[in-house]
Amino acid sequence: MKGHTGIVDGVAFSPDGKLLASASADKSVRLWNPADGKEVKNLGSHAGSVYSVAFSPDGKLLASASGDKTVKIFDVAGLKEIKQLKGHDDPVTGIVFTADSKGLISISQDHSIRVWDVAEGKEKKKFGPTEDDPYGIALSKDGKTLATSGYAGWVKIWDLDTGKPSFSRKLKSFGAYCIVFTPDGKAVLTGHDTKSIHLTPIGK
Repeated sequence: MKGHTGIVDGVAFSPDGKLLASASADKSVRLWNPADGKEVKNLGSHAGSVYSVAFSPDGKLLASASGDKTVKIFDVAGLKEIKQLKGHDDPVTGIVFTADSKGLISISQDHSIRVWDVAEGKEKKKFGPTEDDPYGIALSKDGKTLATSGYAGWVKIWDLDTGKPSFSRKLKSFGAYCIVFTPDGKAVLTGHDTKSIHLTPIGK
């Protein structure tokens, strides 16, 4: 799949697998047909590099996070931008929708985590600060806890109801740019600048 003129920093499949979204340093957000590799549409540009894209669990919305400090929300069926979320003071590095598709969680180099009401386009909750610039973000299967990882190697598990960390650990390897829960939710995996992957049991 070719079309971007800059580094591709993030990709995401739609829940039904029929669309692929991409985020690029060329500031664009694009949709692709993975079956034939053709571009469906360039959804438009941010004012800065786009670091991450995420589909809502119901497949109706797509979100993008950018260095321009904003998050954009797109209507997938209509192939158009419908909202822009503003509030972060620095680049937004990661996003994930809540399990009910009604909320969106964003992380930023301003060391904050923010929870947004998608329909209203307003910030509902802000928590943090994170110890370092967060880059990795993942939501647990039950939708109750959030995992983040950062450049300095911090791994944190947050309770979304209280906005407080329930687990925190600084790993020896820095540059933890991505994070994911294990299927049983008892540990997280992080990918690092050091060409390594770390398994961290939660609560141990």
